[in-house]
Amino acid sequence: MDGNGYAIFSYERWRDGMQDRPEPETMSLEDLVSELIKWLPKDEHRIWSYDGDEILCETEQLAEDIADFIDALYGTPVANTGYYAPEEDARNGETDQQTGWYYVTID
Repeated sequence: MDGNGYAIFSYERWRDGMQDRPEPETMSLEDLVSELIKWLPKDEHRIWSYDGDEILCETEQLAEDIADFIDALYGTPVANTGYYAPEEDARNGETDQQTGWYYVTID
């Protein structure tokens, strides 16, 4: 954990624990989310996936950290981040459980 209470992600530590699992480039986003959640304290699961197409995060920093981790796994920039802004969602009539969360997607 760092000083902010976030789990520190290490590609090497993650890779060593994945010896009997598919290579990162063959993992689905849903599987990746499941693996990332294991790194967080049990009472602080601040990431989730609604439909398997994106990772939703409580904070911008956590979304950026996860995107950086995914980019490191792939060895090239493939992750994008964004935010479901409550004001914009309300204006567009799209308020749902994703509103107010940051997201990570993979190209």
